Amino acid sequence: MRAGRLLSILMNLQTRGRMSAEALAALSVFPTPAPADAWRSGAARAALVTLTARGLVENDDRGGVAMAPVLREALIRQLPRTRVATLHHWAGGVRAARGEY
Repeated sequence: MRAGRLLSILMNLQTRGRMSAEALAALSVFPTPAPADAWRSGAARAALVTLTARGLVENDDRGGVAMAPVLREALIRQLPRTRVATLHHWAGGVRAARGEY
């Protein structure tokens, strides 16, 4: 089964709502754990909790969140280049503000 097809199935089974999909897309541009506090709104925080409960996102012991590398790589390949560029710009701001948190 192709990674894209697997990702599609996983996304359909494991995520609910736009915020979960947005959180996964945003996490996909971070090659290392991202600071969890980058998702501040109630809906975004709830999405991270949901994704963590479903095993798609893991918390580290320093306040970071990350997805499995294989999922991250498959997801980022499926996103439009313009979306990836926008997410990288946002992630750069997160890293500039927080460093490695």
